[in-house]
Amino acid sequence: MKFICLKEDLAKALEVAVKGVDAKPQNAQLAGVFLDVSGGYLTIETNNYKLGFKTSLPVDDQSAGQTVVDARKLFSIVKAVTGDSISFELDEHAELLDVVSGKIKYALKTIGEAADFPRVKEVECVTKINLAGELLSVLINRTAFACSKDETEYLFTGCLIETNDDTITFVGSNKHSLMYNKSLINKSADIRVIVPAESLKAVAPFIDGGKTAVIELDDKKAMLIRSGKFIFKLRLIDGNFADWERIIPKDNTTIIKVVTRDFIAALNRVLLISPYDNKIRIKKSEYGGLTLIAQNAATGIAEENVDADISGEVAGDYFNAKKLIDGIKALDSDTCTIYAKETSYCPVIIRNNDYSCYILAPMCP
Repeated sequence: MKFICLKEDLAKALEVAVKGVDAKPQNAQLAGVFLDVSGGYLTIETNNYKLGFKTSLPVDDQSAGQTVVDARKLFSIVKAVTGDSISFELDEHAELLDVVSGKIKYALKTIGEAADFPRVKEVECVTKINLAGELLSVLINRTAFACSKDETEYLFTGCLIETNDDTITFVGSNKHSLMYNKSLINKSADIRVIVPAESLKAVAPFIDGGKTAVIELDDKKAMLIRSGKFIFKLRLIDGNFADWERIIPKDNTTIIKVVTRDFIAALNRVLLISPYDNKIRIKKSEYGGLTLIAQNAATGIAEENVDADISGEVAGDYFNAKKLIDGIKALDSDTCTIYAKETSYCPVIIRNNDYSCYILAPMCP
């Protein structure tokens, strides 16, 4: 195997490829990147069984071949070299890959047999959905943050993605909060799948916002996302997501409207007194608006009044300020409306339109 490619093109591809490499891989090859040269193209693949990546780029190939080398090490080398182009050559025993650019030369040890690498295979497509790349990125970024990072809550580590006629909905939850985002799309077959949130977050920055993204699903085992030259394969989570619409509180009698920027800034200031438990009490101010209170036995008390338009009574519950801030930021609006009940220990609803909504349960005092 021998070829020459442009540094810039290879660096961009490897930046994405390393997202499919585990920090603690199950075996040595899962720390590697698969390189396949043939017909004037270099195919690049990584795979950790949860997330797979595949792309190809044109190269000056002098002889075809395949190999596997350490993905992160190769990416570091490609970023570091100063030449505009990089030449690669695999030795006759397929044990070392020579990497040459400018005045420096590396000899990278290969990892196992290339034939043993778990290739990123196409799915047997049962359902296909086309939507704008920018929309897909927004739906992921505004939803995946709400998913649990606790692997013991397996189902909650994933985003529910469902379609119903002409609407696509992303839902994320960690039992204490829930975020959903909806958008209109071209009419599609109905689907309901759970996709690991961490995989979606790894993919989102590399979705081409200017092009159509294509989602392909097989029989509920894997999802393929095609965006530009990149192909991402995501393993689905097996199980049944909760009936999330039943969780949304009904008959909220208290309505609070705040300016997003001012409310978040006040939350952050008050939180300085108690940054570790993130607990803040929100009650109605005697001067109008809201009063935010944080207290810590070791450091003291912080209290700030915030302007707000309030209709109804405020229960004065405690909330996780970090989760509250994350949810409000995800709504991405200059103002937001909080819907609550006058009784204590009831979840609140935060929204700015009918397509995005964040639900947060209160904390114990």
